[in-house]
Amino acid sequence: MSRARALVPALVVVAVSALVASLPGTPGRTASTTVSVRDDFFEPRRVTVEVGGSVTWDRPATTQRRHNVREDGRIFRSGDPTGDDAFTYTAVFSAGTFHYFCEVHGGPTGGMDGLVRVPVTILAGPSGLPFTVRWATASSQTGDRFDVQFRVGSGEWRTWRAGTASLQGVFGKNGKPVRVRDGVTYRFRARSLSGTARSRWSPPRSFTP
Repeated sequence: MSRARALVPALVVVAVSALVASLPGTPGRTASTTVSVRDDFFEPRRVTVEVGGSVTWDRPATTQRRHNVREDGRIFRSGDPTGDDAFTYTAVFSAGTFHYFCEVHGGPTGGMDGLVRVPVTILAGPSGLPFTVRWATASSQTGDRFDVQFRVGSGEWRTWRAGTASLQGVFGKNGKPVRVRDGVTYRFRARSLSGTARSRWSPPRSFTP
């Protein structure tokens, strides 16, 4: 084998490593944000954080009506509605799209409600070509099991993990990592499960080597 041909695999590894390391959602980009509880709306109504990021709902003392924060299936809940005191409630998130509402002024179909979107995180593997997908961290409070799907190119969404308690995994089948194909787009999404409740699917996160 010529020296030029021998260099090709090494160059591919370096290129893919650099690409995945530069993706949104890599370490150092875990985000937290604050949502203000108003009369009778959440501000902002829709937020996006990274896996392991947190959302804090802040109810100022100037808010006069009774409010609380509850995810549709009670994956998280701030407590009973209160109208006489300020409160602060924080949840640390795993992947999914979480619809929530005030039990007094909203519901699963609307009213005083909001969304928290949490895409999966994509991490470079040790050798560059195998890559890891993370859908939760040890501090996540919004699920203890997870469904994870993938899509290659223009193909259909396919199940990768169903009801897994793992927080992340190297993408592959039967314990064997896949080899990234140049020019093909890989997409991943996940949802969080807690008891019989489940979040909606997370926004897809993708990359094209």
